[in-house]
Amino acid sequence: MGVLLLAREDVMGFRDMILDVKARVAAMVDRGMSYEELTAADPTAAYNDRYGNPDRFLRAVYTELGGEL
Repeated sequence: MGVLLLAREDVMGFRDMILDVKARVAAMVDRGMSYEELTAADPTAAYNDRYGNPDRFLRAVYTELGGEL
């Protein structure tokens, strides 16, 4: 297995994505949105091409912020 080296910009971009999605999901949880409503709103749309399928990530963020699956 090879070693994955990332540039500082890559790491910062990933961090920024996490913070952005967390803020979007937090607002949706505060509004009482279900997980199905949240996924329909697609809070990761701007990042899906770069980071892939967001389902596991969204489930983790949603539940961590108080949403119930």
